[in-house]
Amino acid sequence: MLVSLLLLSSWSSTAEVVDDCESLFTVTQEWPGGTQGFLRFVLEHEVHGWMLTLEFDKQFLEFYCWYGEIVDIVDQRIVTLTNVEWDADYETGDTFEVEYQVVYEEGEERPMLATTYLDDELICGDDEGQGERDPETLSMQLFT
Repeated sequence: MLVSLLLLSSWSSTAEVVDDCESLFTVTQEWPGGTQGFLRFVLEHEVHGWMLTLEFDKQFLEFYCWYGEIVDIVDQRIVTLTNVEWDADYETGDTFEVEYQVVYEEGEERPMLATTYLDDELICGDDEGQGERDPETLSMQLFT
């Protein structure tokens, strides 16, 4: 199913890449050991089905999301989400928004969003050293 989602999505540029992913994240609640907020950015093309990968600068304990389904969590640091049925389609100029919550050790600094990909395309952060992110290989990794 994931491969078909990837093929439905447009592969053209979503927006100019932003260096600092935290500039796209709005904190709505914060408490010792937890943060909740929204990741938001404007799309420069239509999207019909999506996959979002969030890479944090350090490990977390738990991750929750309300605007997407969690497909995979790798090393308690990299989260892959896909759309819920009612949130698959976006038009050019729409604001893409995902609300999530990260739980971490109380007394520790919160994990910061370091890199974000939408349909394998860099939205923010730096993918230097990440190598080629082949969608077919990635989807096979997610389900094996």
